[in-house]
Amino acid sequence: MTGPLYAQLITESPKIEYKLSPETSLQRVEITQKYTIVHCAFLKSSSALDKLFFFDKRLMPPDSIYILIGRDTRLIDRQTRQGYRLLKAVGIPIIGGDSAVRRYANTLPMSVPINKKVTYSLYFEKLPPGVTLIDLVEPPLDGFSSPFSFLGIQINNPPLEKPALEKPVAKKEPPIVSEKPVKEAPITQKAAKPLAKEPENVALAKTDTLTKPVTSLTGKSLNEGETFRLENLTFAQGKYELLPSSFAELDQLAELMSNRPSMEILLEGHTDNIGSPVENMKLSQDRVRAVKTYLTQKKVAADRIQTRAYGSTKPLVVNGSPEQRKANRRVELK
Repeated sequence: MTGPLYAQLITESPKIEYKLSPETSLQRVEITQKYTIVHCAFLKSSSALDKLFFFDKRLMPPDSIYILIGRDTRLIDRQTRQGYRLLKAVGIPIIGGDSAVRRYANTLPMSVPINKKVTYSLYFEKLPPGVTLIDLVEPPLDGFSSPFSFLGIQINNPPLEKPALEKPVAKKEPPIVSEKPVKEAPITQKAAKPLAKEPENVALAKTDTLTKPVTSLTGKSLNEGETFRLENLTFAQGKYELLPSSFAELDQLAELMSNRPSMEILLEGHTDNIGSPVENMKLSQDRVRAVKTYLTQKKVAADRIQTRAYGSTKPLVVNGSPEQRKANRRVELK
């Protein structure tokens, strides 16, 4: 039988290099006509619950624990660092957005008993043929110290066989025809037009922009749904502390938001692919949170700023030089 839900390729109990959560196991990976499906199991073998910073234990069922999966969880091709999105889940709720876990803590629909194994399935975008080594990375969620991640998953996904090339049929070359020389028309010079005088209001506008630092926000209309990069944000290498060269840009953003009280923004953090995918995900999350903290200190309400972390899962440059790949380290504003 064929169809989008029937497996084409199956890897039972795939080999992995490292898993971040000791309570989870990876049972099977299927590649169907439509999805890459990762089947997992969860077993909490101890009655001692992990430290959950915001849950009131009186709200939690006795001898149980909540489980969930972050919306920004990705499958990542180890070779190209291309990320593949989580589309849906069966047997586990999907939670996402900044502080979403905290916001919906009292209404989480999934609790599981201690000492009882439960299974769930995650449906990702379909991996292309030839991708055989992947990472499954979940960004950190507030209140959970062990994100669900597996690194170095080996799967059965061979490349497509290339069809045999047919021998090219030899074609007869057309006879060579001598061409008559073409006389070129004489070149005539035209008098150059005098340069138009610059309007006075343009000159005044240029002078006026010098009164404030020019940033990537200068001249932006900030239309709804528009996404662009904050070009002048800088952080210490491998850290999330904002450097002083970032302040002018963020001050201008805070001023814009103060002048437009109804405007809400989404900050998206990205890193390069150097180092651990899990650490990159955490670094990108810490950096967008640092930007949010700076804006709230400038009197912008926290509920007007959402953050999302992608780590190294959405590169702009994959096979470029190290200098070109610096473009992957960025914070984008929507």
